[in-house]
Amino acid sequence: MVQLDDEVYAKLKKDADDNRQIVAIVRWVVIAIMFLSIFFFWGKQILDMDIRRRQMELECQLAITKAENNVEVRKIESEGMDLDDYILWLNAREKD
Repeated sequence: MVQLDDEVYAKLKKDADDNRQIVAIVRWVVIAIMFLSIFFFWGKQILDMDIRRRQMELECQLAITKAENNVEVRKIESEGMDLDDYILWLNAREKD
């Protein structure tokens, strides 16, 4: 067995501890780079698809609401209003 001086042993131990810290830092940096790479390659596309899906759902809901409103308008218009009521109705409809 090799005998080392206390000073040499302390220096070697400090170097080993420094190397462990460097390895830990490098490990975290590599993990962060991998996470960011995965996010920008796949995560961004998934988020964009989700946003497009939600926009399409909102557009569909808007179209359904407009169609329901048009049905109500046709029902009101077909009830046989007199001319004054019909003109008031058209003015109210144009303001929307």
